[in-house]
Amino acid sequence: MTGSGYSTDRLRVTPWGPALASPESRVALIDSLDTILTPKVLAPLPPSLHREDGSSGISDWIADRDAESDVYLVHTGGALIGLLILASFPEPGKPTPIHLGYLFSEAAWGKGYATEMLQGLVGWYRTKRAPVMLLGGVETTNPASARVLQKAGLTRDVALSSDGTDMFTLRL
Repeated sequence: MTGSGYSTDRLRVTPWGPALASPESRVALIDSLDTILTPKVLAPLPPSLHREDGSSGISDWIADRDAESDVYLVHTGGALIGLLILASFPEPGKPTPIHLGYLFSEAAWGKGYATEMLQGLVGWYRTKRAPVMLLGGVETTNPASARVLQKAGLTRDVALSSDGTDMFTLRL
């Protein structure tokens, strides 16, 4: 996904590039992420998405995400509550596979934000003409995240799943 992002009834999902470009907004983003990227939030994510403690750890985390993915800020009202991470790997002649990841602050859990964000993402991709395949992986011990993917229209792909990880896909 590129461009200016999208909105839902309660959420605004925008690229983080402008927040990283300004020194003042970058400091504010680092401060916000310091409160969001708690061990509990990061625990179900792959080790590559964990971070070191301290502001330099967050700066390194931001640089790593920025180098490998398109990252979007998820706001409700004026508050940053989460991130949407999209990594695409185009293959000639096939729908572009887009691996999606997301995380939300602990305070945002259980309020339907993840489902709303992913349904908005699916709706955004449906308006595009280029074929894509969304892929989301979750640990089998994280049924709440699996339900979020299913509510957004993704289905479990047995061939891509493995012990401990369920992969969900949606072709658009």
